[in-house]
This record gives sequence, C-alpha cells and structure tokens, in this order.
Amino acid sequence: MYVFFCLIAVLTTAVTISMLRHLHRARVGVSLSSLALCVMLWLLAYCIATLFDQTPTAPLVVMYIVDYLAFTTGIIMLYFARVFTGCRGKWYWPLWFYPTIVYGVLYLPNLWGRGLVSYSATLVGGLGYRVVGMLTPAGNLMFYIGYAISFMAVLTLLIGLVRVNINYRPAASFLIVVVILPFVASFIQTFVFFDRPNFYDYTPLLLAIGIISIALFIRKTKITNLCLLARDQFFDDILNAVIVIDHQGYVLDANRQAGEMFQSSIKYLVGRQIRAFFPLDEKNRIRREQGEKAPPSYPWTNARNREYEVYTHEFTNDYHDVLGEVLTFQEVTEFNQLLNQTVQLSIRDSLTNAYNRRHFEALAEKQFAHARRYAAPFSILMLDINHFKAVNDQYGHIAGDRLLVKAVEIFHHEIRESDTVARYGGDEFVIVLPNTDLRGAIQAAQRITRHCRSTDLRIDEIHQSVNLSISIGVAAWHSFLSKSEQALTVEELIHQADQALYFAKQAPSGDMAFYESGACRLIPVLKP
Repeated sequence: MYVFFCLIAVLTTAVTISMLRHLHRARVGVSLSSLALCVMLWLLAYCIATLFDQTPTAPLVVMYIVDYLAFTTGIIMLYFARVFTGCRGKWYWPLWFYPTIVYGVLYLPNLWGRGLVSYSATLVGGLGYRVVGMLTPAGNLMFYIGYAISFMAVLTLLIGLVRVNINYRPAASFLIVVVILPFVASFIQTFVFFDRPNFYDYTPLLLAIGIISIALFIRKTKITNLCLLARDQFFDDILNAVIVIDHQGYVLDANRQAGEMFQSSIKYLVGRQIRAFFPLDEKNRIRREQGEKAPPSYPWTNARNREYEVYTHEFTNDYHDVLGEVLTFQEVTEFNQLLNQTVQLSIRDSLTNAYNRRHFEALAEKQFAHARRYAAPFSILMLDINHFKAVNDQYGHIAGDRLLVKAVEIFHHEIRESDTVARYGGDEFVIVLPNTDLRGAIQAAQRITRHCRSTDLRIDEIHQSVNLSISIGVAAWHSFLSKSEQALTVEELIHQADQALYFAKQAPSGDMAFYESGACRLIPVLKP
C-alpha cells in the first residue's frame, strides 16, 4: 500500500512539472519544478527500498540516497520560498553545496573515524529488512541545521501567504496547512520514530500534495510573486488607480480606485486578462522589449468619458527578468478641461467666441498650404459691419456688442463646420472656406447677406431694434490660375479680399464684391 501511495505521489509531481511549463520565463516555475523533481526522486527511492526489502543491502544504500535528497529538498524549498514571496535578493549559491558537504560528513567511510549517523538493516517479520539509524550528538547538530533551513523555507512561505491579497485568502489558508504538514511529519518521524524499523516516512507524500497545491494556486491565480501582492494599508488609500499585471497580461492585483474606475469589483478584475477591459499600449511595449526608449505614459478615456494618463513601470528581479508591470492611472479630466479652456481663451475672441486674428493667421497658413499641395480650391471672405460706429455712438456699446455677437451667430449658421470664422479687427471679420471655389464663396456671401438683411436685433436695455447690415469682399485661389496668380501667398489673398471689401463699401448700390484677375466686381444681392 505504501508503494501504491508513493507511485500516486510520483504521478502527482510529474503532473506538477508539466503544469509549470508555461512558467518557463519565471524563476518560480524553475524552482518549484526542481522541488517537485527532488521529491519525485525521494519517493522513487522509497519505492525501491520497499520493493527490494528482502535484500539487506538495498535498504541501506537507498537510505543514504534518501537522506541526501531530504537535505537537498530543504535547500530547494528555501530557494523556492524566496523566489515565490519576493522578487528582490539573489540566491546564495554556496548553499547548494550544503547537502553534498553534509552527505560527505555523515556518510563517507573513514572520513571521521566513524560516521555521524550509523544505519543497520533489521529484519522485521512480515515486512522484510528495515533500516534503523542512530545519531551521535554531532549528527543531531547536522540534522538541526537541516531542519532550520526547512523551517526558514516554511516561515518564508507562511509570511507570504499571510500577506497575500485578501481575494486569495481562502486558497492561501489551505496552502498554509499543506505547507506545514510535511514539516511536522518529518519532524515527528525523525525525532520520535527514527529508531522504529516498521515506520514508514510520509513526509515526501505530503510534500507532493503540497507542491501540486501550490502549482494549482499559481496556475489559477496567475501569481508568480506573492510579495508584490502584499496588501499594505496604503495600497487602497492611494488616490490613483493601480493595477499589477504579470508578463502575460493577467491582473495580479488592483486597488479600490481601479475597481471604481472600471465599475467592477476587485475580485472580478483579478485573474482576468487586462486586454479584455483595457487596451495596453502594445507599440510602446514592443519598443521597450527591443531596448528602445518609449514614452512613460499615454492617454486613455474610459466608458464614462473620464480622461486618464496611464503610467507603466516594469518590475524585474535582480536577474533582470521581467515579472510584470504596474499600471498607474492618473485622472486628468479636470486638468484637460482647464487646459482646453486656457487654450480656447488664447485663440478665441472673448466677446464673440470667434477665433482671434493670431490664430486665424496660423490656421489660414496651414489650410492654404494644404490646398496648394492637393490642388484644392481655397476662398476667403472679408466682412465688415456697416455703420457700426454710428450704432455705438447712438445706442451705446451694449448695442454694438450685441450686434457683433449676432453677426457671428449668422456667419456660423450659413457656413459649414469645416469653415472658420475669425474676428480680424474691431468690426471686421474673416471667413476661411477650404475646398471652395469662387462660385461657392460668392454663394456663401449671398446667403450671409440675405440673412443679415432680414435680421433686426432687439436691444432690450434701450428698447430699440438695430438693423444688421454688412459688406463682404471675396477672393479665391484655384489651381488652374496663371503661374503668377498661383504663386499667391495667403497674405496676398487676404489683401485681395480686403480690396474687394473696400470696393463693395465704396459702391453706392453694392454690399458684396469679388476679386478676380486684378479687378473687383460687384455681386448681386439675392432677394429674400
């Protein structure tokens, strides 16, 4: 029956090693696989000792191997515990020589006159030969050192499991039990039943259960490092949302602010692939993997139209293995709104909300350059409110301001969203019409003039109505113009529209004019 249990445990450890193949980039997978392999050999040695129990030499030889594996298991377990519960701190490689040194001290014949541990094969009725060991005081000291190393490994694992994310506490509580059991069983076997030949050692069997339990825990939760998941008090009190992911993109941990940001519970987020609810900046990730410099942050807007600046920070161990990333989400909605307001104040007229002259000149330069490059038509309207000074003098500045605001409203109503309205001077405005030829610009001017003529602005403060009358000058650029005309600059085109405006204002019966081939001509006004 003991052999059957050992074979089941061997199969369990083999399954564990197979499960950990996906962790080839993480040292926790290597260390846990090494621990499983060592326990597997330990179990096979016990199987051989039990199967060949009729030969007195076989149990003795196997017991030497078993003790060596037992010492080695404690070292590997401490190595795994350090990797599993913390990404910092290098392993002290001389500790790997400890099992070999102990083995030599305990078992090499004639090295110390007699071994520190002496074994004898005893025939037990119905069981075959069993090994009985006797320890000297010095041998006890060597065993104490071995148990101290194992105790350090168990204590390290327990601290990590106690500090683990609250969402993993039930599974961690089970792991605490399966981690402690092999240690207790081995302690009892060594110091209570060490000299009883009919006693079977169940330590490796329990270790096999503990190893596969830890492997299942890692596989289910995607945790490869417990120390990073320690939920200190400040974690949930951080004002920014924080998410910890592994190198495959699975969420290892998230704070309360992250749950509120994604309108989900932390339990729902943990263990999921982050790409299912948040787009990672894959381009910058690839650039960082290739050793290139990448921006430390990038913008993101969630489903509630809240704007965030996402900062990414890779965390590595002392071997420069990338364990994952920490994503910090800093909300910048209010900041961006304030920044946008500041930008708008710098480019818009405070009274009419039309663009100011400085922004218009920069914008017109870019749009005109675009029109030249793609041979697209480009037109400009210059507009002036007639008798504006008289309105100010007769009705006051309130009436003048209302007239300017109303004029801009009419301009925006009669043009496209792609067109631009700017205040050029006191009562002068300019409209940029991209992808619009002379004919289209004249039609836009006629619509604006007709709308203004039919508008009488009521000023409640003075109980008067003010007539809105404007003059418009039109200039256009076409790709089929002569070479000299094609070489026009945007400033010269504005000057042509201004000349047409002046011509319209000077004409006794005209409100609109256009500039073409060095001459200005009046535009007829359409009847309402």
